[in-house]
Amino acid sequence: LTLFHTDRPAVYEQDTHELRLTKSGAGPVNLVAGLYYWDSSYQIDLVSYIGFITPDVLVIPQTVRQTNKSYAGFFELDYRFSDQIKLTVGGRYTRDEKTQGVRDLGFDFLDTPVEDSWEEFTPKAALSYTPNDDLLFYGLYSRGYRTGGFTGRPATENAARTPFDPELVDNFEIGMKSEFLDRRLRFNASVFHLIYDDKQEEFSVPAPVGTGQETRILNAASAKVTGVELDITAAPTDGLTINATLGYLDARYDDFFADVDADGIETDNTGLAFRRAPKWNWTIGGNYEIPAGPGDVILNGTWRYLGAHEMTFLNNPALRNDGQHLVDASVSYKINGTLVSAFVRNLLEEDGWTIGFDIQGLWSYGAPRQPRMFGVAVTQSF
Repeated sequence: LTLFHTDRPAVYEQDTHELRLTKSGAGPVNLVAGLYYWDSSYQIDLVSYIGFITPDVLVIPQTVRQTNKSYAGFFELDYRFSDQIKLTVGGRYTRDEKTQGVRDLGFDFLDTPVEDSWEEFTPKAALSYTPNDDLLFYGLYSRGYRTGGFTGRPATENAARTPFDPELVDNFEIGMKSEFLDRRLRFNASVFHLIYDDKQEEFSVPAPVGTGQETRILNAASAKVTGVELDITAAPTDGLTINATLGYLDARYDDFFADVDADGIETDNTGLAFRRAPKWNWTIGGNYEIPAGPGDVILNGTWRYLGAHEMTFLNNPALRNDGQHLVDASVSYKINGTLVSAFVRNLLEEDGWTIGFDIQGLWSYGAPRQPRMFGVAVTQSF
């Protein structure tokens, strides 16, 4: 029974070229510099089949063609003031040129595409201090850039012709990396703060034609993410490794006024929570390898916690995940290149969503987490 089905055959071509100059070795200066060129194009001859509106299945075709040319020049320079202090500076200039042509019900500019271009310089600066071979402190600033473009799944001509803006993010980070006890104990920590400008968000909105919906990408004016990451690895005895991680994340929009339901009215969406951004997450695990006969027995276990988090842009409560405890374990025997494992995944039978997406005005998609699973795997290495 065909209620909704889509075929998306695509033809994609891509060429990339890079020229790089590297200077390393003796002396206080190391340098990498280069030029980069990307040229890609794709065409999708989409056909949608809708059977829940009329007794007959509606067949709705659409063709989308996009091109992308990207030019970049980049460098990164390390300068050592001493064996303990190193300064890193770098930057990248990027220019992107994109086109889009669409043939759909009611409009056709496939052979006379719209075009737009964007350019940005993204710097980087870092300072590191290494008091000894087992300890490193660092501070980092960098800017990230995600180019603008055109949505590839429009239903209306306005959405097909209107580009979205680039996304910029400034990253500030301080941290440390360390090893102790003859490299049997490793501890790393970092604190970071991200400032987004024109953050890109993709979601579905109702449309008066075609399949009744279209995908749009809008820019949230500003957003901030602050986080802490800790990880520790210990090898107390030969064959035994224990690891643990802890993460904290505070992610929020500062200013997000946009028309998110295609009714022509901009609303305040600042209170929406980020997708897939749990406030807390942690992991504890271990691996123990024991010689046994001609091979080794390997015991492995991991207990991972994911805090409550949203799965959809509009924070649909039906697709919201509560906190989840995910426990996996395995017992393996390894001999030469053969590994035989008996495993269990999701031991506590946590349920939740691994995919969530709202098709506004129609329905929501969701894919559930796999239930408890037992199995045996045989791996052969050559």
